Amino acid sequence: MSASASDTPIELYENPDNDFVAGFIDSPRMNFLTAKAVGPKTVEVAVQRVELPNLETALQTGQSLQFGIRPEHLDAATAVHFPMVADVAEELGATTFAHG
Repeated sequence: MSASASDTPIELYENPDNDFVAGFIDSPRMNFLTAKAVGPKTVEVAVQRVELPNLETALQTGQSLQFGIRPEHLDAATAVHFPMVADVAEELGATTFAHG
């Protein structure tokens, strides 16, 4: 199900209709990474393989796709680590956002 402009903010957040809406809703914004399917429920993002056990549709090996990650859905204790060089550190009081 996709969201439309007349949906509630939470509906737009949970079911964005396109990349623009997904990136526009929330702060900090969603991060987009290019990924490649390496199995029916496994993608390779940057140099990491990520299992997607709850994926409803099997991926085709070799399929290119865009992977969206919301920072608030990451857990430092269990997260996959992606190498990144920070270009800018945005200090906002108790929170600092690194942009790279």
